[in-house]
Amino acid sequence: MNPLALCIAGFWQGEPSQPRRRFQGEVLTSSHTRIRAGEVVSVTFCCPQQRVMPCSEHGAYILKVQRTSFPLISFLCADITSPGPACRQDTALATWFALTTPEPATTRTGRRASSRPREQR
Repeated sequence: MNPLALCIAGFWQGEPSQPRRRFQGEVLTSSHTRIRAGEVVSVTFCCPQQRVMPCSEHGAYILKVQRTSFPLISFLCADITSPGPACRQDTALATWFALTTPEPATTRTGRRASSRPREQR
């Protein structure tokens, strides 16, 4: 599986500790056949409910375009070049690079995951 690259202009909304924190952006360039330049996307970070996770469990960034979700392998801000206070300023418009899988996310049953919140299903 070869990851596919996206360049996205966008920003995070909400505080890092809020469960509904969401990245909103527009695709600038894409090597993904299912995601085109100009499309509006969102990214969320999903993790288990408990705050302290065992070392074998980690959260994941999920990119949503229209009604399809793609797991992200990497999601980095191109405008932040060094660690420190600047890396916490992610609510301003910036350029982000994402690496995604070619196929949409699936559930444990093998079905494609819905990008709609559970209460809207």
